Amino acid sequence: MADPNAGGRGTVRATRARGAVTGRPAARRRRLDALPEVRFDGRRARTYAPLATPKRARIVRARTAERTTILAQWGQEQHFVGTWVAVLDDAGNVIYGSAYAEWLEMHERVPGTRNTWRKTATVDAYQHRGAPGRVTTVLTDGTRETINVVRPGDWLVRQRHGEVQVIPDDDFRRRYDAEHPRRRSASSTR
Repeated sequence: MADPNAGGRGTVRATRARGAVTGRPAARRRRLDALPEVRFDGRRARTYAPLATPKRARIVRARTAERTTILAQWGQEQHFVGTWVAVLDDAGNVIYGSAYAEWLEMHERVPGTRNTWRKTATVDAYQHRGAPGRVTTVLTDGTRETINVVRPGDWLVRQRHGEVQVIPDDDFRRRYDAEHPRRRSASSTR
């Protein structure tokens, strides 16, 4: 597997499909497990368009059954099976990853560039107003990608294929047109 962090500071581990992937430290796992599970409430969601903010990203080729675990910038592990996409900061370090198929369906390459992309897909989202809770993101292939904590003011975001993510308010407003939701979510019953 190509190293998406060649020369960078990110953390990436790869294992074979049957290999063990070391998990979070036990104390962190217990803290997450103690929080209530928060599920996306489509009745509260509105649809938001992405801003035309370019992203640097690199496709990381891997064998179909190869499992990869990365430590995302926010401190939680992300898990992928097969080829995935490394989203990079200005220094070329991995910020977070995305499953390859989902990335291609929701982004377009900026013409004339190799590693610059822009998001094209809308999302359904709302701001969380309850107590802190645990949100599990599951990819369309069934891979449990990550578990994050949602806090009051964070946005719960559902991507096109149903993956639910937690995005802090300031990050959401940098990525999406938060002041002008397009409409009430068409998929509010999911």
